[in-house]
Amino acid sequence: MNLIDYHIGLTVLFVVAFFTMVAWVFWPSRRDRYKDIARQVIEDDEGGAP
Repeated sequence: MNLIDYHIGLTVLFVVAFFTMVAWVFWPSRRDRYKDIARQVIEDDEGGAP
């Protein structure tokens, strides 16, 4: 194996990891949790600063 083979392997590994993370974040069952977090940020922002 030479350096190019390692480069190809790491590239494939990182692409698979990236798409796995994207799928995990945008999975439909997590939508309500992220909406709640977004509402909390907006509510804190509206009443917090003078």
